[in-house]
This record gives sequence, C-alpha cells and structure tokens, in this order.
Amino acid sequence: MKNVFFIDYMGTKYQESRKQLINYDFTKYKTVVECFGGSFGFSRFLYKFKNMKDTEYIIYDADKKLIELYQTIQTDPKKYLDEYHLIREDLLNKFGDTANMEKYKITTSLIVVSPKMKEYLKNTNCSECVQSWILRAIENTKWNKLPQKRVDEDFMDMIQNIKFIHNSFNLEELEKYDKETTLIYLDPPYLSAFNATYQVCGNNNIFVDIQTLLGKYEAMFVHSFDPLLDYFLKDYSRIRYPKRYNSKGGQIDHLIYSNMSIFDEFKKEA
Repeated sequence: MKNVFFIDYMGTKYQESRKQLINYDFTKYKTVVECFGGSFGFSRFLYKFKNMKDTEYIIYDADKKLIELYQTIQTDPKKYLDEYHLIREDLLNKFGDTANMEKYKITTSLIVVSPKMKEYLKNTNCSECVQSWILRAIENTKWNKLPQKRVDEDFMDMIQNIKFIHNSFNLEELEKYDKETTLIYLDPPYLSAFNATYQVCGNNNIFVDIQTLLGKYEAMFVHSFDPLLDYFLKDYSRIRYPKRYNSKGGQIDHLIYSNMSIFDEFKKEA
C-alpha cells in the first residue's frame, strides 16, 4: 500500500508539482508560504521530493476547523493517528456499507452517514480532534470513504514543524515576510469553477490582490485557464499543463503564473 496524507485527500497540487516542477531548484528560499493551505500539497512536494526539510513552512487557511485540526494533530501525530484507526475500524463494523462496496467495486471502505452514526461517534471516548477528522473525511468525499492507508513518515515529521495560521488571504499580513528569501504559493478557489469542496471560498477581490502581490514578491499562482485572467497576467512566466478532473471528463488547461527567474524560459509562451 502507498502511504498517504493525514486527511483523505493527497492533494492534486502535490501530484502536479511532482510532474511539472521536479526539475526546478527552490532551495534559495528559507520560507515557503501557502496562502490557501488546504492539504498544502506544494509544500509537501518540496519537503519530500526536493529535500527542503530545513525550510520554514507557513500554512494559511480561512477554514478555522481545518487549521485547528492540523494544530491538534501536530502536537502528537502518532497518538491521533492510532486513535483515528481504532475508531475507523469500530465505525466500519457497525456502519460499513458492504453492499455498495461490492456493487461499485470500491476497494476503500465505505461508511453509511446517518444521524445514528454521528450520534454514536459523538458518544465514543475518542477526542474531539478525531471526531472532527473522521467527519471531515466521510462528508467531503464522493463515496464517503475513510482512508485505510498509513500516513507517510515524511508527513508525520513535517507536520510537527509547520506554522498553521487561521486567516483569509491578506496582503498586509504578508508584509512581514522577507521578500528576498520567501516564496509565496497561491492556489485559490478558481473563478467560474465548482468550488463546493472548499469550506470557505472568499471572494473574487482576491485576484486583484494576487496581481499586486506578483509585482512585489517571489510568487507562484495556479489557476485553470481563464482568458481574461490570462490577459491581465500576460507579462508573467506561464507554465501550461493539462489536467483531467475525472476519468470521464475532458482535460482542462491549467497555468502556473510566476515572476520567478527560474521560470524565465516560459515568459514568451502563449
């Protein structure tokens, strides 16, 4: 079995970074800031595949419950992970949906979400952190599945040294970081896109601030192709790559916009 991340979502930016950015050198940056943290896939890519283990990682997110979950887990990852798996097995025994697992040939474990199941979980002796963790896993995925795999040891080490901050995207907040040694990574909810998986989406004013930020800081901004957005950011380097959202859907072009010199070769790319 492959190892996974703490929440039941490896993060597409983790996988995309491995494919698109593996040949670039980011080691000059002492601090990496992800303003729309989520599962902080880009930072995990740097930590695991670029061996940037001495880098300071700052993860922001507007979802207060997610940040509190990370902050609790990082105090004792093994303790909470072991507790998580014990409760998971208990829930599977009592609320596992084996019929649909066989019908749809689902290899991961399916939990039937119901008021009865939630009440049972609430009355267990597990910590509030693990309750929140489990509910997040089964309510935020298509098949309401709980991960069976063990967390990657690198992520176990990394999460203990990250600074998690509950805050919306804020230009003033970023002023405190050194412009020469800080890399800012931006992966906001996309314009004109389905964003139901985001607990907190913010508003479209963030794109004006992102354009301002790209003029001041070493930064990377990821977005699906949008003609208007692309026009306003035409002076920046643009790494374009196709992304497929599901097995039946078509591919959608995504772009990484950046002012960083390591991407200068892409400045003239349409």
